[in-house]
Amino acid sequence: MKGEDGEKLDLDCEITDIREDDDSKVYMVQYEDKDSDYFEKREIREGTGVISFEKLWKSGDEKAVVGYSLYEEASGYENGQ
Repeated sequence: MKGEDGEKLDLDCEITDIREDDDSKVYMVQYEDKDSDYFEKREIREGTGVISFEKLWKSGDEKAVVGYSLYEEASGYENGQ
């Protein structure tokens, strides 16, 4: 994977949590760069896909955690359809 500056990132990946939610499993997956403080976290629901995502965003010396989450009730997605 390449970072925002185009440099190659060497990410470690780990499933940090598994929980049951509405008859499906949700996996929390965390990616961490071995050589910096960069990270990504994703929640992945069986049958749906990624339902939330956050990462460390950098711009010069500024850093912030940014991300999104899926508001399923308003998404139009119908599980199993």
